[in-house]
Amino acid sequence: MKGQAPLWANLKHHFYDDLPLLHRQSGPWDLLIFSGDIVQKGDAEEFKGATAALVELYGKLTDLDCSPKFMAVPGNHDLVRPSASDMSAMLLQDWSKKHNVRDDFLNNPTGPYRETIRSAFANYQAWYEALGAVGISVVDAAHGFLPGDQVVRFAKDERQLGLIGLNTTWLQLSKENKAGDLHVDHQQLSVILPDAEGWCRANDFNLLVTHQPAEWLTPGSLDTWKKEIAPPGRFDLHLFGHMHEPLSSSLSQMGSSPVAIFQSPSLFGLEHFGDGRTQRIHGYSAGALVINEKGRQLRIWPRTYQATRSGQGRVTPNFEFILPDNESTVTQLPDKQVIKSAAAGVVSSVSPVAQAAREEAFVATAWTEKTNLLSRFGHHLLPPGPHAFVRKEEQDIAANALTKRALWIIADWGLGSDEFVSSVLQMHEMSDWPVFRFDLSEMSAGSDLAQEVEVRLGFKIQQISDELATGEAAVLLLDDLVLGERVQGTMPREAELEALSQAILDYCPGIAILLRTSSDPANSQFGKVKIGALDEPDLKAYIANSPEGGIELAAQDAVAKLLLITGGVPDQVDQALKALQVVTLSELVASHQETGENEPSSGSQGLRRAIEDLGAATQPMLQRALQMLQALATFPHGAQFEHIKRFNGVNGFYPTNATELRHRALIVTSTLPGLEQQSQAEIRRILTVPRTVRDVVRGQMSEELLNQHNRRAAELYFGSNWRAGSTSWPPDRKYSSPKCSHHEIANASAILLRLLKTALRAGDMEEIIALMHLSAAFADALNSGSHYYGASEFSSSFLHTAPADVADDMVARVRLNYGQALRLTGERSRAIHILEELDPSQFDRSDRESLWLSLALAHGGDPKAKEYAEKLLKATKDNSYKLQARSIIIQSEPASPERTAKLVRLQLEARKKKSHIVANNLALQLASESDDKGVADRYLNEVLSPKKDSDDIYNLARAAVSLAEQVLEGGEALSNADHSRLIAAYQYLFIQRIPSLFDRCHRALWKSFARRREMNNLFALFRNSSFIWRIRGVGEKEEQYISSLASIAKEDNSAIPENRDGSYFKARLHSTASAPLAIEG
Repeated sequence: MKGQAPLWANLKHHFYDDLPLLHRQSGPWDLLIFSGDIVQKGDAEEFKGATAALVELYGKLTDLDCSPKFMAVPGNHDLVRPSASDMSAMLLQDWSKKHNVRDDFLNNPTGPYRETIRSAFANYQAWYEALGAVGISVVDAAHGFLPGDQVVRFAKDERQLGLIGLNTTWLQLSKENKAGDLHVDHQQLSVILPDAEGWCRANDFNLLVTHQPAEWLTPGSLDTWKKEIAPPGRFDLHLFGHMHEPLSSSLSQMGSSPVAIFQSPSLFGLEHFGDGRTQRIHGYSAGALVINEKGRQLRIWPRTYQATRSGQGRVTPNFEFILPDNESTVTQLPDKQVIKSAAAGVVSSVSPVAQAAREEAFVATAWTEKTNLLSRFGHHLLPPGPHAFVRKEEQDIAANALTKRALWIIADWGLGSDEFVSSVLQMHEMSDWPVFRFDLSEMSAGSDLAQEVEVRLGFKIQQISDELATGEAAVLLLDDLVLGERVQGTMPREAELEALSQAILDYCPGIAILLRTSSDPANSQFGKVKIGALDEPDLKAYIANSPEGGIELAAQDAVAKLLLITGGVPDQVDQALKALQVVTLSELVASHQETGENEPSSGSQGLRRAIEDLGAATQPMLQRALQMLQALATFPHGAQFEHIKRFNGVNGFYPTNATELRHRALIVTSTLPGLEQQSQAEIRRILTVPRTVRDVVRGQMSEELLNQHNRRAAELYFGSNWRAGSTSWPPDRKYSSPKCSHHEIANASAILLRLLKTALRAGDMEEIIALMHLSAAFADALNSGSHYYGASEFSSSFLHTAPADVADDMVARVRLNYGQALRLTGERSRAIHILEELDPSQFDRSDRESLWLSLALAHGGDPKAKEYAEKLLKATKDNSYKLQARSIIIQSEPASPERTAKLVRLQLEARKKKSHIVANNLALQLASESDDKGVADRYLNEVLSPKKDSDDIYNLARAAVSLAEQVLEGGEALSNADHSRLIAAYQYLFIQRIPSLFDRCHRALWKSFARRREMNNLFALFRNSSFIWRIRGVGEKEEQYISSLASIAKEDNSAIPENRDGSYFKARLHSTASAPLAIEG
């Protein structure tokens, strides 16, 4: 480089002085890698100087008893730029726009465009090929059609390193900065390495070397790079230079394998700035790839030249990196299973002459071309990871369908993750099959299917089928299929796709086909499986088996909070688990977007296009469908059509709008949970926007529109006067009634918290205080309506969100409700801890007495219960509180006839004073203590008898369960009335999740169904109860009932029903550790 010889002559001595020290720390070295910019202008004389410098360097390495192999890729300074009048060079500059130029360059090895590139790199190529003659041992690589494209496998101590170099600089033919305008074609790799994925999987480590970073590629080329050349998990490290400064990072996006990069500084160079000053940037790095007891590790020793103010300098560790030992940095690489295969060693070296001969023989020797053709669609599937432990029912369905080699995968937007496909292939022992993905997202209904597929792919279906038929076993993934509406007079699109797929299957007997779509194909002949967000049991399993999760984070309370934050979307779960490495769960809950921080989500390309299509529509029906989608996105837990049809005032919504949204897979429908039997026409349906869709929709809405929707939702749920903290709520939103559905309570909670977070961001103190009052009243109402689970969830989220030192009395009221709800959901110790932390002086008389009563009830039979009851009895003027306090005090006495008599008299007094909850509690106590079945039945039926002024659903459930237990233990069958009451109790307890009472109710209902030989109901009951047990982490109960159900079915000679209950049972049968009796079906 002109003018720099004296500078290098000085620097090289410092460099050589540093080599022995670094060699002692990190040597011996097996490879010496240069990532380009060997010279300044690509001049032949400059390359002679570079050779001399390399020979001198290898002499120093020999003195250290070190003879590394040499590898290099060219940089933009290593080529000779064509003249400004070179027409081929000018046309290549418009690479992204000139399709004919691209085609000729890639397919004509002797054409003018290839010749331009060969000429530009001729000096570099001659230099690289001549290194062996001067004693420098170059890696024995297979080369591609561009200088620098190479593949080599390096073996040492029974370990294999895969090393791939690619020319990223061949389009940088002018002096202009080409950031974002370069291109790497997938053929650069596939022409040398048809099965890059298989080849890399067979190596213990894989490195990729280029000159420029991937960010210098065009957006389209970068997309190809990420999907086909360097997908996450393929390479352990991407080495590059170009920017003349050091950089290291490891990034995992959306739960994928991390992508690690290392940018090396210039060993020697000048950086010129506009001010005329020159900054010298010098450095180099050593690295090691090791496998030890900690797994696979990458260790890097970064070095840099440091000059003192006096001018004296030396090479030292680069402390811009974090160096724990003051020498190096260590990165833990993901665990890897090395997979050997016959194709893993297939590498083709392509010289210009050999390539021309091969390409001329395309027709005669078609297999070579087809390998390159199909490799363009190679798709890298990440390992299943925690996905292998979830969606077991869906995995079973998919694996069974694949016995016929074809399967529809119906996935909500953003949930058709490749990990699910990996799990299915692993279950079916197909995990080593190569996967080829065809993106068919932009096909339109009504067009000729085969022709449109060929246009999308750029090849004839027959060409692809020929290759698939001749090759080994493979999976063909037809992805992002849009089924669309059926055009009159044509075959439904799903039928066309199945017909085409069947033809390919018949022609290619060794393959399987997966068809992935967001719409449910009607009347499909292939098997199909639908996957959605993870429910709580699956989320628990996912977290427990995630590298960032674990057993502690899979606790029931933590899972419930993470479900609220993530909606069960695996990608968002991964993000939340990563966030928990730096924040607490409480902090994460407080900041999540459903409480006001609506961060835009990019979503998948297909999802964005589906929503944009609605936004661009001119038909009024479609415009209204978009408005309905935006309205529904306001309610995270969905809404019934009847409740939102007038959300936009006079411009109401119609069922056809909902049908359109469902057809486009932008909403899903569900029914209210439980075992209730209703006619199909009268089932209450909830319209829900899936989390991934909701995030994109709300992310595209203006702040003003979001605010309008939030306030309209508040009026729907809390009345028009909610801003004043009013509790005059709409008649159909009676949260203090047990009949209020759980999804309505969940929506109301989300809306309140979202409004509070918005007010906090805006600093609107008046609205903040109003919302604090509203929140306290809402928590009161939930506990009054026996919605203990909802009260617990809301109170917990509110306490994470509420500001400090604002409306402390309201915060204390919510905390009181939180403790009360925890007690009634079985978390007695947590309840006591929260309640005893409260200061009674914060409350008015009514709440203070409620606190003492709650503490007395929470302490149960211990002496503190009596202490708090006596304090309450002394202070209260409320008849109901007096009765409850007296009840607790009497129950603390030893069992005796006198004690029983006191309880009987107190029960009669409470009933007379219409304190029905106290009377019911006493009746249940007397029934449990009575040895006389008749007496016990009388007390239980007294609780169960209808009362106009009582809505005590909790005690009704307790009485229904106790009565059923007594009848069944006596060997009798339940009457229809008792059986119906038991089902109603189960439906309530399924939502409230009160552990001991739920288990008792399940046991009684199981016995009743079994005695009635209602097999379908037994399978339905198992599915629902299993859900709760898996959330609680009590797998032994599930295993017990799997065995029981298998035995009952075998005795009854019953097959497993072909519905979701039967499918769920099969999945749990296969995934549990027990070995229950086998049954048919």
